[in-house]
Amino acid sequence: MLVALDDRRERVGPELELAHHRERARARVEPLDHAPRERVLGELLIALGEDEEAWRYLSTPIDLAPREGASFQVAAEVLQRQGKLDQALGLWWRAYAIDATNPTWLQRAAQVELALGQKDKAKATLTKIARGAWHQRWSGVKYWAENALRQERN
Repeated sequence: MLVALDDRRERVGPELELAHHRERARARVEPLDHAPRERVLGELLIALGEDEEAWRYLSTPIDLAPREGASFQVAAEVLQRQGKLDQALGLWWRAYAIDATNPTWLQRAAQVELALGQKDKAKATLTKIARGAWHQRWSGVKYWAENALRQERN
């Protein structure tokens, strides 16, 4: 039996070692996505009034990818849902500053500006979206802004 195990270890060993090295390389290229866990913990901590501790969790995606607008999305959405609109608005604008090719960040900023009663700022943000030369991918966001501006005039 020992001989059989040794034989099998020799046959499987290099394959397992190669698989291990491939997995380690993949993990370096594709970090684990902990955003859902960070969002839930952040949301719970905010609900408990532990804003500072919540920010440690909510800012993790930002720390991991500070040059991606999408990394700000989780934190901004949680803050927005929890009624911390000023903080959420700042994050939407930071996301846009980093990723100015995505008008979704402006759309979300305009929604928060309206919720805060900042109608003039919201109108300016909507105008920025409506007049922008966005990729076809974002045509729905542009249509949304144009429609919101039309409704505001009526």
